[in-house]
Amino acid sequence: MGRGKPQLPGQRIVERWRPLEPDEIKINFDGAFDKQIFKYGIGIVCRDSEGKILYCRLEVNNRIPTTFAAKALACVQAVRMGLDLSYQRVVVEGDALSIIKKIQRNENDKSMLSPYIIDIKTLSKNFNKCRFRRIGRKGNETAHAIAQEALKLNITTYMEGQSLRTVITPAVKDAKDLELS
Repeated sequence: MGRGKPQLPGQRIVERWRPLEPDEIKINFDGAFDKQIFKYGIGIVCRDSEGKILYCRLEVNNRIPTTFAAKALACVQAVRMGLDLSYQRVVVEGDALSIIKKIQRNENDKSMLSPYIIDIKTLSKNFNKCRFRRIGRKGNETAHAIAQEALKLNITTYMEGQSLRTVITPAVKDAKDLELS
């Protein structure tokens, strides 16, 4: 996105799985908000260079002040998860353009998200290589589905080498029909 031909009105952009270098891990993050119960769900999914889901994290939180803060916290948790799993080279992706831009800027952030952005930048220095990319909502369906499932189940947990039934369909689309198990 942003490269090549400009998008015409009514034209759909199809986002596809972008292969990584063999030793890289992709970590997608997203957040979902339930207005009725005032809770946020966070979804994180880690994939290898072929698109296979390695780990998922579901988290529920009711102490996040805004949707932007929820997505920023999801990014912090995604980076922490990568470090906890001892990954060395990661690509962290989310559909929150403003958060990705704040992370990529060299100057200090002065918004209310500043504590999250500082944490993300500080933690990311512990990887051998860490890149942040914005991906459209269609390309981030699996992380979003996991965030919604966290809200539905009202749980915080890690899942290794598997994904929830409700996440399999978007995961297959998101990973361009690659084997996920």
